Amino acid sequence: LVDKKLSEERMETDLSRRDLLKNGVAMAAGGVAAAGGAILAAPAEAQVSASPTPPRPYRAWIRHGTTGGVQTVQPRAISGRQVMVRVEYCQADYSQVGIVLGSANRALPQIPGDSSIGRVEAIGADVRSLQVGDRVIIAVKSQCGRCHQCLRGRSDRCATTEGVRGVEIADLADGTPVTQQSSGGGKGGLAEVAIVYEDACVPVFSEVPSDQLAMLCCTGTTGLALAMTARPIDAGADVVVFGAGPVGLSAVQGARIQGANQIIVVEPIAARRQLALKLGATAAVDPNVDTATLLERLREMCKGPTDRIFAGGKGGGANRGPDFVIEAVGADYAPPKAEAGPDPTGILPLQQVWDLCPGGGHIVTSGVGYPQGAMLSLSPGQFTNGAKTIQGGQYGAAQSLRDVRRNIKLIEKGLFDAQSMISAVYPLDKVRDAHQAVVDRTVISALVSCQT
Repeated sequence: LVDKKLSEERMETDLSRRDLLKNGVAMAAGGVAAAGGAILAAPAEAQVSASPTPPRPYRAWIRHGTTGGVQTVQPRAISGRQVMVRVEYCQADYSQVGIVLGSANRALPQIPGDSSIGRVEAIGADVRSLQVGDRVIIAVKSQCGRCHQCLRGRSDRCATTEGVRGVEIADLADGTPVTQQSSGGGKGGLAEVAIVYEDACVPVFSEVPSDQLAMLCCTGTTGLALAMTARPIDAGADVVVFGAGPVGLSAVQGARIQGANQIIVVEPIAARRQLALKLGATAAVDPNVDTATLLERLREMCKGPTDRIFAGGKGGGANRGPDFVIEAVGADYAPPKAEAGPDPTGILPLQQVWDLCPGGGHIVTSGVGYPQGAMLSLSPGQFTNGAKTIQGGQYGAAQSLRDVRRNIKLIEKGLFDAQSMISAVYPLDKVRDAHQAVVDRTVISALVSCQT
């Protein structure tokens, strides 16, 4: 009898718990849940705003067929984890010049632009980290935090970047569907509005102006990560940075922040060499001057205060050279109007990076755009047994949700100078001009202002 009564009491308790959970879940969807007279408020971040119905038309720079220009599109209603962002600035990124200036035929209309900043205008029902009105950086690389790569600390390879390509987000006046450019995970920043996924958005709680924050969407964060994330530079180290575009100049600043002893920049454009010195480089070298002796000159600059091995010196031979070599050159899309480097394919600088790095040194790379089929020449013995650490630096191996916030604080503290790298701002209907200036190397970095 005792056992039977205990069993009935347990059953009654279990039923009460089920009713509580059922009622609580049902009522939480409406904002509150009642339990034994108590009011349980749903978490604030779970109270979301839906997309306006219908969304307003907006202007976008669209590549369709072999031409591009500004058109008005009708956005589709967002859902799930999608976010509608009214874009303030989008960076004219060198990686985007192919779709903007190239001649390839795009069968479906596409909106380029993989890095931008703006304010959240609407969110899908499943979005939890953002609210309408938030200012957000749309990072070039998403971070879902759940895929295999994110869990390994390599969110620069986040799988969600692949999963959102080709999503139709709007329609032309004739009903033709519009997508956002496939590379970079479909960010579509060259428009008044971008439809992106929550994983790509980093909320900003700062007074830093939006044009400076736009530098952190791609190039600024990439360069800082080359020096501070992929393989953090040791204080007191000797560093050589190949390339002084926005990525290389950001890497120079990252090396300075890390406390590098020497920061030597290799750059053909005189104006960029001068800016590198302003931003923290200790020396700047023109690779077009005595190219054959360039590496030996760099080794000599990094030989240290003594040759005495037992007194901490590097000695001679294979041990001489910088502790870190950063590559931020890549290939030329077209001949620049500014001073050209010694090799438009970008292969020679890569070879020099490898040859310059001594045993025990570190190489971090970030270049893009190399000719199809191009190859490097590496000694097998050096590759397998040379003790050189090589880190491919897609997005500098940055983790956007962590590192972009860090980089904002660097701007706030006056440690990272984003403003000096912004050479020009173009309106949305001058997208081609902005990207042409980037190709010509007549600017350090160009922004597109997406609002009229």
